[in-house]
Amino acid sequence: MGLVELNSVRLPQSLGAVAAIALMLVLANSGTATADTPAKATSAKSLAGTYYNLPADRSCTETAGSVVCNYAIDGIGTSSEGEVYSRKIIGTSHGKIAVPGDQAQNRSYVIWGFADGSQLTMESEGVTVMGKDGTITTSGRQVCVEGSGRFADVDCAIDWANKPAQSGLTPGSYHGSMTPRSQT
Repeated sequence: MGLVELNSVRLPQSLGAVAAIALMLVLANSGTATADTPAKATSAKSLAGTYYNLPADRSCTETAGSVVCNYAIDGIGTSSEGEVYSRKIIGTSHGKIAVPGDQAQNRSYVIWGFADGSQLTMESEGVTVMGKDGTITTSGRQVCVEGSGRFADVDCAIDWANKPAQSGLTPGSYHGSMTPRSQT
């Protein structure tokens, strides 16, 4: 499958038109074209924002009535301050999502990349659930494990939740806090 790149986010060509339009709308409405790059955190800071994930590139194996999947997901996010960043998620899920009430446990690493070259790597745990109406949602918590640039030496804890997929994209939101390690 061919890939197209848009603002450092790789898009499968098969989703190129839908995903590119959606991502351009996010970028156009984010107000970040002239936003200054935030300075390195020197005190505790609240975090909040929204994101859109592309469909996962996954490989699954069924074992003893359960399904184990390895996946990679690309996406894009916008902080409440209007800063746009790329997202890369690499992880594993274990469970089966076939009928309402089914659940799968997820464990992943999430990498946020910023225009100034700074990166934030987080470890994430969550659960995917099929609701009574058949919609699938995922939520969880992630914590900082490594950062570079203005995110060097920070601790963070972020709660996140995905909404059901729309037009091939999975929207979500997050909130949490970030604190310089010198203050923890």
